[in-house]
Amino acid sequence: MVSVVAIAAEKSLAANLESCNASRSACIVASKELITGDRVGLFTSDDRLVAFGRITKMSGPRRIVVIDKAYSEIDGDERVSLLNNVTDPASIEDLYTIKRNKGRKMVDVSVATASFSVGSGAAGTETTGAWIVRSWKDLELTGRAMFSNVSGEISQPYVLRDYLGQESRGVDVQNFSANVYGGLAGVGYTLFGGSRFSLRGEVDAGAAYVAGMVGDSDMTSDSGFNTKMQNGFGLVVRSTATAMLNAGSWHVGLNLGQMTVQDASATTVGISLSKSID
Repeated sequence: MVSVVAIAAEKSLAANLESCNASRSACIVASKELITGDRVGLFTSDDRLVAFGRITKMSGPRRIVVIDKAYSEIDGDERVSLLNNVTDPASIEDLYTIKRNKGRKMVDVSVATASFSVGSGAAGTETTGAWIVRSWKDLELTGRAMFSNVSGEISQPYVLRDYLGQESRGVDVQNFSANVYGGLAGVGYTLFGGSRFSLRGEVDAGAAYVAGMVGDSDMTSDSGFNTKMQNGFGLVVRSTATAMLNAGSWHVGLNLGQMTVQDASATTVGISLSKSID
């Protein structure tokens, strides 16, 4: 932790933010003492570090601060202070108490509608729960459990011959339904994690168990229908892009995803709720 003398020296060169851009990647501060190249920190009223960056431009009494790293959302009422005791940015987290909106760990639940490429198209749902840990270079290691169900109609043409050899043609239509239970592991990354709005991407892969029926029969290769899924275990791959609204340690997301279960693919649209844990 920095010494009392260092904190006092930094506060003597402190100034308040005037404004920031929408992504909170750059801010304006009024200070005649700060100059181009100075490394500065954005602090809360109780001396917790929210973000740090460098002075890149000067115009009269105003200075532009480009944010190098934000640990939590920049509200706009932070104190900007010179980090005159920092020689290596890697040491900042050891020197200061950090305010984190997005903790090193996060729990996440999501629900979505799904459109599967089975038959002429089948509707379904997807529900997932995840445990997420931020790791090297802020990559997020993810463990996710999922449940999905799908139902619809599937058809196949048929040809029948009677005892005279005459043919009759038609289409056999059957209802089908399937439940999918999966466990996945993957990686994610969040852009603008310290802002009010952020973008998050995630890619996962794992195993899924399919339990389904075609008409009154099990969903197997013997059913004669191309369901693209069969009862039993198979590979599941899942990717999502999420637009997130961050409110403290809570994060509400709008998700767009793509999923493959065995040979069937699905597009998902849904919402998620996440909670950061320090």
